[in-house]
Amino acid sequence: MDWSLGHRDVKDRKHFLLRNELAYFKDAPWVYYLAAVANVLLRFQWVIYFSPHPSTPVQGFIIAVIEAARRIMWNTLRVEAEHVGNRASSSLFASLSFSGQS
Repeated sequence: MDWSLGHRDVKDRKHFLLRNELAYFKDAPWVYYLAAVANVLLRFQWVIYFSPHPSTPVQGFIIAVIEAARRIMWNTLRVEAEHVGNRASSSLFASLSFSGQS
C-alpha cells in the first residue's frame, strides 16, 4: 500500500502488516487498520450516484466532503510514511561535510 503498510517480510515486526516505526499513533496501531479499511470503503462512495433516485445538491456536497476527508486522511498517512523513510535514509548524509563547515 502507499502508506508503507502491508509489509510481510519485516523481521521482528511489532504489529501485523505494519512497519515497525510508527510516527503519529505509536500507542494505537489500530488507527492504521481503521484508516486502511475506511480508505477502501470511502473510495467507493461515488457509487451512490448510480442509485435510481436522482442526486440532490446536498447529496453531492456530502459526497464531496467525504472525498475531501478521505484525501486528508490519505495525505496525512502518506506524509508520515515519507517522514519515516526520509529519517531512515538521513543517516547516509550525516557523515558528509559541506563546504564552509569545519
